Amino acid sequence: CNIKLFDIIIIVLAIIRQMIEEFVPPSWINDEDDIADD
Repeated sequence: CNIKLFDIIIIVLAIIRQMIEEFVPPSWINDEDDIADD
C-alpha cells in the first residue's frame, strides 16, 4: 500500500471538517458579527 498514515489523517480531518461546517451554523463560527448585531 502506498497510502501513508499521514495521508489518511489528512483525509479524515478533511472529512470531519466538512461535516462540522455542514452541521455547525455559520453564526457559531462568526461570533463577533453576531455579538455586534445584538
